[in-house]
Amino acid sequence: ANAAAGGAGGGDRVPPPGRRPVRHNGELLGRWQYGTKEYVVSAIAGGLLRWNGPHSTHGTIAGTLRPRPPGPWLLAELRPSGPGAGGGGGEGLAPVVGEIRLCLAEGRDVSISNYRGINKADWGRDILGRRISTTP
Repeated sequence: ANAAAGGAGGGDRVPPPGRRPVRHNGELLGRWQYGTKEYVVSAIAGGLLRWNGPHSTHGTIAGTLRPRPPGPWLLAELRPSGPGAGGGGGEGLAPVVGEIRLCLAEGRDVSISNYRGINKADWGRDILGRRISTTP
């Protein structure tokens, strides 16, 4: 029997079926809800996207999403943002606390994301998000 052993790792390379890359930034812009929480994807200079969401220890964390081939993922290094985050909200001064990777599901306005803490080798579980607004 070749049942799944629940082993971790390896998920960075080949995404399961049903995931697709972002074709244009408009597909990700806006507010996304997962459970009782939400995150925001907004446009920033240079045609890039910024992810901003909650963190259990740091309050709010944020980072710039960049393509991460192979596969459909956009990836951001996340740092605390807002008041007290390294002086005046300067993202470059605060330490990286983790990473988020994000892609779209085949369904309309549905995202798949995984979080990985800075000292972790493996990505966390799949988090399905639903877009609740196309404006941040």
